[in-house]
Amino acid sequence: MPPRPSRLTALFSSLASFIFGRERDRLKGTLKSRRAFQHIYDRGRRAVGDHVVVFAMPESDEIREAEGAVGIVASRKVG
Repeated sequence: MPPRPSRLTALFSSLASFIFGRERDRLKGTLKSRRAFQHIYDRGRRAVGDHVVVFAMPESDEIREAEGAVGIVASRKVG
């Protein structure tokens, strides 16, 4: 059995997946309303390079298994 990924590895893996579009279709139905998105955005946004990334708990079992991991809900290039 391969070793479990670290929290940082899981985070960057989910970030890369989102940016390259693999997660985009899965994420389309996860936010119930603009208000829910704004709530997550206000409490979980972080700057990562040229992107503002919104963090929330992941739906992916692979990522969730990494203790303390977060998933990407939205990313927007800034500047």
